[in-house]
Amino acid sequence: MAQIEVKNLSFKYEMANDLALKNINLKVMPGEVVVLCGESGSGKSTLLRHLKSMTAPVGELRGEVLIEGKNIGELSKEDKLSHAKNIGFIMQNPDTQIVTDRVYHELAFGLENLGVDTDAIRLRVAECVEYFGIRDIFMEDTGKLSGGQKQLVNLASAMTLNPKILLLDEPTSQLDPIAAARFMETVKKINDELGVSVVITEHRLDMVSDFADKIVILEKGEIKALGSLEDVIPKFKNSEFKKLLPITSQIALEHNEIIVKNRDFRNWIKTKKIKKVNKPLKNIEDNYALELKSIYFRYEKNLEDVLSNLNMKVKKGEIYALLGGNGSGKTTALKVIADALKEYRGKKKIKGKIGYLPQDVQTLFYHDTVREELGNILNFSQYSNWWDADILDKHPYDLSGGQQQKIGLLKVLNNKPEILLLDEPTKGIDAIQKEKLGLMLRDLAADGVTILMVSHDPDFCCEYANRCGLFFRGNIIADENSDEFFINNSYYTTTIKKVMGNIRRDVVKKDDIKIS
Repeated sequence: MAQIEVKNLSFKYEMANDLALKNINLKVMPGEVVVLCGESGSGKSTLLRHLKSMTAPVGELRGEVLIEGKNIGELSKEDKLSHAKNIGFIMQNPDTQIVTDRVYHELAFGLENLGVDTDAIRLRVAECVEYFGIRDIFMEDTGKLSGGQKQLVNLASAMTLNPKILLLDEPTSQLDPIAAARFMETVKKINDELGVSVVITEHRLDMVSDFADKIVILEKGEIKALGSLEDVIPKFKNSEFKKLLPITSQIALEHNEIIVKNRDFRNWIKTKKIKKVNKPLKNIEDNYALELKSIYFRYEKNLEDVLSNLNMKVKKGEIYALLGGNGSGKTTALKVIADALKEYRGKKKIKGKIGYLPQDVQTLFYHDTVREELGNILNFSQYSNWWDADILDKHPYDLSGGQQQKIGLLKVLNNKPEILLLDEPTKGIDAIQKEKLGLMLRDLAADGVTILMVSHDPDFCCEYANRCGLFFRGNIIADENSDEFFINNSYYTTTIKKVMGNIRRDVVKKDDIKIS
């Protein structure tokens, strides 16, 4: 029997004109890993939230969701409690799920609410602490944890309840590449060792391709394709959806090969002649729009510096990307540049009007509809491919994370900034929309806009940034043109560099490779 069965499910949000989900039919067998993917706003998160009664959105629903044979819309009060215990839900933003001030309180919180006795709570918490390797942060203040640590604590908290099913809504979208890989390794371990079924929404199929049993590709609320990755790949050879596939699978598909695992890709490409495609770098004059000299910042007097002797120069019309671990100080640096925070030592020279897209893009929304938020931006033809007409009358909070990112960026651009600061601009955005974003940034840079972005997306930075810097403990410890930056790195580097590192060390992106 299927552990999860979705039957003819259609759903429309309140006040919406169109269906968010259309006649969805899906089965998840015990112990399966199922990945939901598709463009931003395709219905992935909406479908995921319907799999747990407590997270199901409000609106007009037709069809059924069965968990272990029981329709969750008809559960008794007692069955709802059991249902809640058996399904863990991990959200996209680590901060939105943490409710207590200390890690040990967070781990015990769910059990305490269920009335579990003290000795049993201690035992389960102790087991989870050891299993997830978080003993060193057990007594820490949750507010001081990095994003990766917070998400791991969220996962451990869910697992203290011994769930049978884990639902994860783009859980790595705000994590740096190393923390994201560790998190997904832990999810794989839970699935392998404990037999917990996993349903996950994820834009980066590279993260899950090695252990996903089933891929579900959604388009405008409908299932476009369903099956193993091997089954799905051939269906998109001549489709824009090909960009959603792992990069290695895209390269192989161009040569009529169906390859899923990185190991198989390495073995295949070793048999080919590879030519590195060299493209001339854009020459940007040494006209600096942004200069930081010996910047220091700390949040409280007695705390250590978050920014320490930070020096940076960004040229006018340049796209500069800052990468680094969660908690390394990247966002703080953007806030200091934007004057949202004040350095206590150092000098900064800024030539131009600043526009700032914060990490929490919802802070930019003040109106009840997207149409009101955008205002006269709707008349700007150069941005016409950056929104869908069917979202204009929705509340901004009802949009997907990726859609919110796009609308937030348009609001910032409406003020015609000369220096654009972007904090995680690709968060929640699929590969198809990322390409549109990257081309938009190039156009802005060509018009003289200076762009400084913080990102956990090495592939995007390599493709579209002129220069990249690695942030570590409040300072930039490496600063090179994008290709050289990723060639020299082993961990903060692109998907292709990681896969090809022992074959061709000078290859860092898909377009570098020409196979004969």
